[in-house]
Amino acid sequence: MVVGGTSINSSLKSKVAKVTFGSDVISTQMNVTNVVLNNLDLSTPAMLQQLPVVLPTTLHKLSLANTLLTNFPTMVANFTSLQSLDLAMNYITEIVATAALNSLVNMSLHNNNLNSFRAVFPNLLSLDLTDNNFTDTPPSIYIHYSLKELRMKRNPLASPWFTRHQVDFLSKLTFLDLENSDFTKSIAGCSSANQRKVHALTVCISDSMDDDDATTSYVFATVGAIVCGILVLSIVTFAVIWIYRRQVRPSKHHSKIVNESYFGGLSPPLARSPVDKGYRGGRRTPVSGGPRFCSSDYEDDGSTYSPRISTRSTHSNNSSTAYSLWNDEELLSLQVKYDEIEDIGIIGSGACGIVWLIKYRGSQLLASKRLRSDQITKQRTQAFIEEIKMVSPFNHPNVVRLIGCAWTIETDLQALFEYMENGDLRDYLLDPSSPRHWSQELLQLAVDIIEALVYMHSFTPPLVHRDLKSRNIMLSDDMKAKVTDFGASRYKSVDETMTAAVGTGRWLAPEVISGSSKYDQSVDVFSFGVVLSEMDTHTIPYDNVRSTNGNRLNDIAILQFVANGQLRPKFGASCPPELRMLAERCFDQDPQKRPPAHVVAYELRVIQRSHYMQL
Repeated sequence: MVVGGTSINSSLKSKVAKVTFGSDVISTQMNVTNVVLNNLDLSTPAMLQQLPVVLPTTLHKLSLANTLLTNFPTMVANFTSLQSLDLAMNYITEIVATAALNSLVNMSLHNNNLNSFRAVFPNLLSLDLTDNNFTDTPPSIYIHYSLKELRMKRNPLASPWFTRHQVDFLSKLTFLDLENSDFTKSIAGCSSANQRKVHALTVCISDSMDDDDATTSYVFATVGAIVCGILVLSIVTFAVIWIYRRQVRPSKHHSKIVNESYFGGLSPPLARSPVDKGYRGGRRTPVSGGPRFCSSDYEDDGSTYSPRISTRSTHSNNSSTAYSLWNDEELLSLQVKYDEIEDIGIIGSGACGIVWLIKYRGSQLLASKRLRSDQITKQRTQAFIEEIKMVSPFNHPNVVRLIGCAWTIETDLQALFEYMENGDLRDYLLDPSSPRHWSQELLQLAVDIIEALVYMHSFTPPLVHRDLKSRNIMLSDDMKAKVTDFGASRYKSVDETMTAAVGTGRWLAPEVISGSSKYDQSVDVFSFGVVLSEMDTHTIPYDNVRSTNGNRLNDIAILQFVANGQLRPKFGASCPPELRMLAERCFDQDPQKRPPAHVVAYELRVIQRSHYMQL
């Protein structure tokens, strides 16, 4: 124990003593497992880097309280057996995502300047964040699945609003040091039906059960029968012709076609905690926004045999050689080492897929997409491969980037994407503390989204996303919007035919709802208009639409009205008129009259500049 000051058991923050370590101090004393270095000046990097040299690497407990630290001491990762770490009474402002210490069980960060906690310590049981600057519970807390005790008193917390997943997580803790008096806003205004008791804290459930994904398959089936019944014969005829053409004519153009979607409706990666700039809410949860059906251009009866899906790999469709990941040069070029991937926890799941938060090479946090083990078939594996190949060359700041893929056998394929710490746009809009007006931040998010569409539509032929919605728009740690989930995407075919009824109901263009296969990238522009309405009202599309008797319309009725042009998303009274008019042009019943993405992007930037000048 080395303690500065006049007393071992007491200290005054920032009152420290200077110390110089010898070159060997106790580094060879492997029986020493508990070291206290309190009230000392360890503020320089040189001092910190000495610790792994002068202390035994077998430490179990280490205290660096009141040592003038301004950053998390990442050098503690050298103590691979460290179980308890005390960093109280310092000036640390954030715990970065790359902080790695798997052995840690107890950690105290009491009385620091923390406003961001993005790291994940998978075996942590007890965490003390008392007396810091958090305005919200750090989102990464909710994937500390081993956590039993959490202390967060005396932080300027905004409001006791939590999602269902967060409430479930907090309820399972054995100890939660939080009360309603710790929040600056009361729970007034929360209906009694949404209130829950969590230990000594009364909270309000902020999210409603999203049903837009859960009912989509049923809605498509029913609306298709109602709206498109008369087209059945022509569709069958077209299918026969298409199959015949596929048999006699090998594909010569882009074959980057994804026939199934597995991961729609996810609320992927979590959010960062509030910081000086950007989003100050942070109600991000690693939960599913509702599983979506797995659409398919072919029958999937779960058998182990399936039609071959064309790929851009070196094997030919006419080859009798069985396809293997190990022979696919394109996929091999994306492969990373499987043993450099460390699973941390599940952060999302859908009908056919699952998303894990993983640590790559011991430090980098990534999101790993995988097929659910009970949903693996050759068809789905091939479609997953197609999605990976399609997104691999994407290089745009507003599209979630593929890092690589990994597998040991063909049934455990996973795709690694950049980790988006601020979650998705839907959760951002659900958060009570997110801005309720068109702020510069919100306008910039809209610009980011349309720029992603401009990029996708600039391909030859254009890439049509086909499932643009707030759940598929992710937010980075610096609040940049990025489009994801290309499981339903495909390039516009030469004969301009597309798969009918693909996407999530309430965001779809009329021609897609009607079952037409003659649609193009203008369907994404329509969906973008719907997203603009979400960003304006903070509710899912058509959420407040009522029938003549005052009841909420069901999805079937909503899609019928949208398909025939009788219903469009609404905007609030405070929405800038020029923004509303732009969205209404995106909603045009005639796809040819909708502005292309690059025109929308230009006009949106004009609105953004005009809005900025008025502030």
